[in-house]
Amino acid sequence: MIVAPTLLVTRPLPQCRKTALFLQNNGFRVLSYPLFRSVPLFDTPLACKSFSLGPYPLKFPFLNPSSLDTKNPFPSPSDLQGTVVTSSTSLTCLSTMAPPLLWQGYQQLPLYAVGDNTACYAKELGFSHVVSAKGTANDLKSLVETHSPPYSSLFYPHGHTHRPLHGLLPAYHVIQRAVYRMDPCLQSLPSLLKNAFKKKEVWGVLLFSQQTASYFSFIFKKAFSLSRHPSFVPNTGIFFCISSQAAKPVADLGPVAIPRCPTQEALCRLILHTRELASSKLGAHT
Repeated sequence: MIVAPTLLVTRPLPQCRKTALFLQNNGFRVLSYPLFRSVPLFDTPLACKSFSLGPYPLKFPFLNPSSLDTKNPFPSPSDLQGTVVTSSTSLTCLSTMAPPLLWQGYQQLPLYAVGDNTACYAKELGFSHVVSAKGTANDLKSLVETHSPPYSSLFYPHGHTHRPLHGLLPAYHVIQRAVYRMDPCLQSLPSLLKNAFKKKEVWGVLLFSQQTASYFSFIFKKAFSLSRHPSFVPNTGIFFCISSQAAKPVADLGPVAIPRCPTQEALCRLILHTRELASSKLGAHT
């Protein structure tokens, strides 16, 4: 009897469900444990203090007063020529926070998405003019420069740790607004997960950001007391990381695999390819 490989999915909801469903449909057993949840910044008291989680601190170095303009968080659509989005979570929070008339105005503007997943989600939310880049910041820069004339005013809603776009798009007037922050969902590694790692049942761990990878590393090392016993590292399986930045915090815990393009599609293709290679090697030894 062939046992389906087990993957741990750590990304926030609702993306976690979509990723888990894709993996289950492709024959994987999935453990879904979102490590963070998105919190709209203008619906809750603002908490923006830096806090450290070991060698990879979770800080907010890109926070600036203009990004947190609580008096005028939502620019008028009539003053804009487009919206730039690097996260579907930004759209989720914006849709629930923006006044209805402003939201309807944003839906009529051209939307420049960093990747296909974000673009598809924007269309689901009713945006009528959506174009997509190929997943990287440079791709997004080229996309904007191709479709929007210089000196255009662009709205950039983002998470509170996202890098500013002013340097990437110096020829444009970018109006940045931090619309959400990410709060940890788990304070420690759940016992079910800890036992799964002990029994070597986890074939792979999916990590979609450096922030998530940093927090996973923190709670994993804490659960297994690796600060006191650094020579003992339990079997973690393979860390499937969206980018080299996301791989850094877990590089000392186990093998990492990084797709050529930082998109969910590329990461999922890498997972499927890695399983095929593992299966062929297993078949060669039997």
